[in-house]
Amino acid sequence: MPSSSSSGADLRQVPLSIRAAILTHGPIRQFGWLFVLVGALIMAFTIPSVDLRFSAYDAHTTGEVTRVERTSTRVNRRPIYRVEIQVTIQEPRTVHSYTPHPPQPGDEVRVNYDSDDPADACMEGARRGQLPPWILVVLVFPALGLFFALRRLGQARTTVRLLRQGRPAHARVTGKRPGVDSFNDVPETHVRLEFEDEAGATHELEVATFKPQLLGDDPREVVFYDASSPAQATALDHLPGTLELHGDELVSRTTVGHLLILPTLAIVGVVASAAWLLTR
Repeated sequence: MPSSSSSGADLRQVPLSIRAAILTHGPIRQFGWLFVLVGALIMAFTIPSVDLRFSAYDAHTTGEVTRVERTSTRVNRRPIYRVEIQVTIQEPRTVHSYTPHPPQPGDEVRVNYDSDDPADACMEGARRGQLPPWILVVLVFPALGLFFALRRLGQARTTVRLLRQGRPAHARVTGKRPGVDSFNDVPETHVRLEFEDEAGATHELEVATFKPQLLGDDPREVVFYDASSPAQATALDHLPGTLELHGDELVSRTTVGHLLILPTLAIVGVVASAAWLLTR
C-alpha cells in the first residue's frame, strides 16, 4: 500500500490547473461550457434589441411619420422596419418604433406613451425594439449549458478534496457496468474497484468515466479515500492530467490547458456580455 505522511487535516499538493480541470472536465461538461459561451454571445447581441416593456401605456397622441427604413432583422420571415415619427409630448420629440407593417412617410399615426416618462413612447401596434419578448427563449441555451457544465460539480469538488486530503491505497478493478449517459455514441461506463483501508477493511468504489480503458490497465490502481468515511473515495487514472503520486505531491505528466479553454472562454463571455448589457 502506498505510504504518505498526509493526514486528513494535511493538504497534499495538487496543481491549480489540475483542480480546475477536474471541476470542468468531461465531454458533457465541455459541451455545456460551449453552450454557455454561445448563449452568452447570443444574449449580448439579442437582448438590446428586445422590447421588454410589458405594461400598457396610459396616454396617447398623434405624430407624423418622417422616415421608414428596412432593418436587417426578420421575425417569422418578415422584415422589420424602423419607423421615425415626429411628435410633440410636452416638447417636440423623435420616436422610433419597429414593425413588420410600416406606414408611409407623411402618414399620421397614433403614438402611445408613459405620462410619467414621455420619452418612453411607441407607435401603436409597433414595438420599441426590433425583436418581440418571446425571442428571450434563447436564454434556454446558456441555462441548459450551465446545467450540463455544473452537473456533478459536488462530486468533482469531493474528488479534489480527496486528492488533497485523502489517504492513498491500492485497488483492483472488480467489474464494469454501463452508465446512463453517452456522448458522440460513446457510452459512459461505471467501473467498480475494491480497496483496503489502513485498518484492513475492504471497501468498494465506483467510478463513472467515458474512458474505462484507463482503469484496469494496472493491476494495482491508486485510489484516495476519506479516512473518516472510506465510502468516499476516488481513483486516479481516469482523471485529467495523467496524475502520479510522488511523495506528498501529485504530478501531472500531460498538460490540461486544452481542457480549460472552453470554460475560460465561457466565463469571460458571460462577464463581458453582462458588462456590455449593463453599459447600454
